[in-house]
Amino acid sequence: MCDGPRRHSLTRPFGHEAIVDRLERLSTLADGQSDGSGTGIPHAIVMAGPDGVGKFKTAIWWASQLKCERRGEPSSPDRSCECPSCAQVAAGAHPDVMVVAPAAAGKVISVDDVRDGLIPVMSLKPVRAGPRLAIVRDAEMLGVPAQNAMLKLLEEPPGFGVIVLVTASLAALLPTIRSRCQTLRFGPLPDETVGRLLEAGGMDAELARAASVIARGSAGRALACDGEELEDRVELILAFERFRAGTGPSMDELVTDLVDRRKTERSELPVLLEWQLKKIETAHGCPAPVESHRLAALLEAAANEAPERLVDEAVRTQSALRRIERNANKKLALRDLLLDIRPS
Repeated sequence: MCDGPRRHSLTRPFGHEAIVDRLERLSTLADGQSDGSGTGIPHAIVMAGPDGVGKFKTAIWWASQLKCERRGEPSSPDRSCECPSCAQVAAGAHPDVMVVAPAAAGKVISVDDVRDGLIPVMSLKPVRAGPRLAIVRDAEMLGVPAQNAMLKLLEEPPGFGVIVLVTASLAALLPTIRSRCQTLRFGPLPDETVGRLLEAGGMDAELARAASVIARGSAGRALACDGEELEDRVELILAFERFRAGTGPSMDELVTDLVDRRKTERSELPVLLEWQLKKIETAHGCPAPVESHRLAALLEAAANEAPERLVDEAVRTQSALRRIERNANKKLALRDLLLDIRPS
C-alpha cells in the first residue's frame, strides 16, 4: 500500500560514501544531461543490504536530489535544502515521489498495491522538473503476483520514471526483477558511524559507543531502542560474560533475565546472538573499537578466544532461539543452552 505522509530527514547520508557519491552524480542527469558515458538515470534500482543501515534514508535523500529546485548549487552535507520541492519530499507530500510499503510489519505488498496503485501513478508524467519516483520500501515483502505485475513496468518503463526497490533480502526478488535493475549493495555501518548517529540523536556518548557494538552495523536496530533498553542490553551482556567466566550470576538468575528482563513476551536471546556474532568477527580479525566503553575489554578478550568455541556457542544459541520460536518452553530451552555454555 502507499505509505502515508511522514517527515523524512534529507541530510546527506553517511557511512556509504561510494553509493551516495554515485547517486549524486546520477542526479545531475535529472534534466537530461549526459554524464559522458552515453547513459542516463537507470529506470530501476535495487538498494539491498541489512536492515537499519540507511537504505531507505538514502532513497529518500536521492529523491530530494532528483527533484531539488536548487540542484547544482553549493550546499552543506549537514543541512537539508529548503526549496519548496525538497520541503515536500521531506514532508512525504511531493506529487512526483511515491512510497509503497507493507500495510503493517510482516504484511505482504499485494498485487493490487502494484496494479492499482504503483503502475497507474508511474504512467503519469511528472508535475515538476526531474523524474517521477516510486520507492518500494521492504520490497522483499512484494508477493510473487505483485512482482509479476511490476515486471511489465520494468520491461517497458516510461522514460520519465524511476523505481527504487529497497530490500533486506535480494534473494526475495525474482530473477526477472533483479536482472532489470541496477543493484546497489549496502553493507553494515562501521561501529563509529552508528555511534555518531546515536550521539546525534541525544544519546550519552558512553552508551552510544557500547550500543554501536551490539547493533553490529545497524543504526536502525539501535535507534529502535530507548536509552533504558540499550542500557539493559549492555548489562545483560556483561552478566552473560560473567556467567561464561564462572564468576556469576547463577544460571537461574540469568535465565530469568533472558526470559523477562523488560516484562515483555519475547526473550532477549537475539541480543546475545548478535553479541556472539560480534565476538566471532573480532576473533577472525575484525578490529575491535578503540574507544573506551564497558564492552571493549570483552571484545579484546574475544580476539584471543578459539573461534571454534565462539562459533559453537552461536550455533547453540541459534538452535535455542529456533526452539523458542517453535513454542518450546523458554526457560527449559535457555537452561539447556546455558548448561552447554557454562564453564566445566
